[in-house]
Amino acid sequence: MQDKISVIIPVYNVAKYLPKCIDSVLNQTYKNLEIILVDDGSTDESGKISDQYSYKDNRVKVIHKKNGGPGDARNTGIKEATGKYIGFIDSDDFIETDMYEILLKTLYDYDADIVQCALYRITENNIILPKYYSGTVEQFDVTSALEEFIRKRKFNNNIFNKIYKKDLIQGNEYPVDVYSGDVVFNYKIFARAQKLVSIEIPKYYYVKRKESIVGSLAYLEKMDGFYVYLGRLEFIYKNFPSLSNLALERFYKYLIKIYIKIKENEYIDKDKKKRNLIKNYITTNYRSLMSNPLINRKHKVLLKILNINFELGYYLRYFYIKLRSVIQKSN
Repeated sequence: MQDKISVIIPVYNVAKYLPKCIDSVLNQTYKNLEIILVDDGSTDESGKISDQYSYKDNRVKVIHKKNGGPGDARNTGIKEATGKYIGFIDSDDFIETDMYEILLKTLYDYDADIVQCALYRITENNIILPKYYSGTVEQFDVTSALEEFIRKRKFNNNIFNKIYKKDLIQGNEYPVDVYSGDVVFNYKIFARAQKLVSIEIPKYYYVKRKESIVGSLAYLEKMDGFYVYLGRLEFIYKNFPSLSNLALERFYKYLIKIYIKIKENEYIDKDKKKRNLIKNYITTNYRSLMSNPLINRKHKVLLKILNINFELGYYLRYFYIKLRSVIQKSN
């Protein structure tokens, strides 16, 4: 294995976490790496720390730019990447020392285009959240991989626990100013692949920070997910019609989920435009949803109620979820 992997790390005000992240990449057992640190206009010591690492190791390249968000930073890194393969890491996370060796070896062994490993979810206090990992390695064609991706089973939304053939990414930039950009990036890149592999062994440590964008309500304020998953649904309709029912069923369930979340935080939707957007989609597409064989009987009863009285349907669903949560906790 001699092919170079370009590892792109967007950097913005993460001085507290950055050294651990960079060290975990520099200490990889696979050495033919290009580490591209894109300082996205940091106002803390992050830019200085990045420069210091570039002085220590010639595999580290630092790019300083005006703040444009993580998507813009990733695109800057992609343009500068010289490796045959590309990986991404978030600057507040870290990886096990053999992650890239295992990912690349698996890619070679299966002649794959994209390989993903599992990840640990870890708190800021270094507590690993419990989860079962099967240790299996499975290969997929593009349609079955997209199915797993939509179901969030063998493939997750994240870009940071994968490596991609750079050729797949050419002409497909990472979405800018989109909180759910990983979803858009992945379904478009997956669609260009022929073979994908999932390794159910965790090698990436995803640190759950309280102040992270994903943990905030910003994605609801912009209705980011609505447009991202609607775009995915339309993409699937056009390019992978055999997955249309699955994509619609998942979009419907996502809409119910975020409607409840918005109702719990009504201050972000004072004019009710966000809720009306969801209502209008569900009622306008009522017939398609009711005829979808993947939507179960319980949800079709809910759909009938929503179509007659949306608020009543919401309250019934809300209290059902709360009651189920109480029962699960009592057990």
